[in-house]
Amino acid sequence: MVGIGAFSAAALASGLVAVPLAQAGGTWSGAVEVPGAATLNTGGNGAINAISCASAGNCSAIGTYGDTANGTQAFVVDETHGTWGSAQEVPGSGALNVGNLGLVSAIDCSSPGNCGAGGIYTDASKDTQSFVVNETGGTWGSALELPGSAALNVGGGGGIDTISCTSSGDCGVGGGYVDASKIDQSFVANESKGTWGSATEIIGVNDSGASVLNSLVCSSSGNCTAGGGYNDASNFTQSFVDTEEDGVWESSIEVPNTSLLNVSGNSVVVSVACSADEYCTAGGYYTDGSHDQQAFVVDETNGTWENAIEVPGTGTLNATGVASTTSMSCSADGSCSLGGFYQDAANNNQAFVDSAAPLFSVPFPPGIRVSPKVNGSELITVLYSVDNGGSPITQYQYSLDGGKWVDSPHHARTSFTVLHLKVGKTYRVAVRAVNIVGTSRSSASKSFKIK
Repeated sequence: MVGIGAFSAAALASGLVAVPLAQAGGTWSGAVEVPGAATLNTGGNGAINAISCASAGNCSAIGTYGDTANGTQAFVVDETHGTWGSAQEVPGSGALNVGNLGLVSAIDCSSPGNCGAGGIYTDASKDTQSFVVNETGGTWGSALELPGSAALNVGGGGGIDTISCTSSGDCGVGGGYVDASKIDQSFVANESKGTWGSATEIIGVNDSGASVLNSLVCSSSGNCTAGGGYNDASNFTQSFVDTEEDGVWESSIEVPNTSLLNVSGNSVVVSVACSADEYCTAGGYYTDGSHDQQAFVVDETNGTWENAIEVPGTGTLNATGVASTTSMSCSADGSCSLGGFYQDAANNNQAFVDSAAPLFSVPFPPGIRVSPKVNGSELITVLYSVDNGGSPITQYQYSLDGGKWVDSPHHARTSFTVLHLKVGKTYRVAVRAVNIVGTSRSSASKSFKIK
């Protein structure tokens, strides 16, 4: 499998001692050997493969080490409040990894001490298989074979390539396997409330050839987006994206307009990022009519993928025809940044970055009406929100007499009742609106007397 083969070759051949860095106040503090890693790494083949930080000083890293039997095993190590703990073998992975070639390839932490990770192990038949493992409340559980993955992986080349977690016990993974015809295929799977569902083949555009999944990101539980490449009926490589909505994966689609850009038939999505459900961006490369590799980017807005375009300006930079978008990240306001590389006139690879302006802003202050009710309660009605900032209102908050802001008991409903008020007392109430970006300014306050 392309994705896992390339990754594992780099990780397992490195022979490096794992040395994560910590940054404080914008200054890197200096590399240190991972505590306990040297004790595990008797075979002298240690490396960090990936790291995820839920907050400053709270990170988890995954890697590999060489054991006394000259095998390769997987380890995890946690940083808590700025202090790295001791590396440990991924619980349960040794029992799975009887073929002595295992690694953790992907990790994502939704909050400190709550992470999901996945990788590969080698079974008794020397076939690579997929495993997943969770950390809950700072304690790593036992690794398990991803349900359904072995049944797909008849050709024996499976593994996890990417993972994304939105909360503890709610993650999505993507990876690959080799089918009965010895063709590389891609799968996705979801975890809900700590239980992993079965691996599902990505279907749609890839009904007649190989595929590879390169990136997967979940914007909320059960809402994920994945991207990669597939071989079409003409054996050209094309880009695809696939979307999960409310726990159900749709059929994958070819990235719009890439078939027109990709005249020479080699296009792949390398990275995906999302700012909210149905608002994502993807990037990668395509090969134009001159057989030059160019970088592309494509946006999804309100659930619809727009046409892919060459990353503006990269065509001018890319003098010798080798460029690609390699990574991207999006914020809650819809702004995104991407990075990649191009080749200059001297055939040297150079780095580029690009950014897109925010799509969303905080809402405008709402207008309100107050209708005092009997028995010490009031009905507050939000008459209007002049502008939701481009992102749906998720919550209204109210404040009585300039006090603390309290969430409406009915979240985004435009009418709600406040209880337990004193009969005969006069109150002032104000309301503000909340969306994914942030909180509006306060409405004008309204005075009312409880009857």
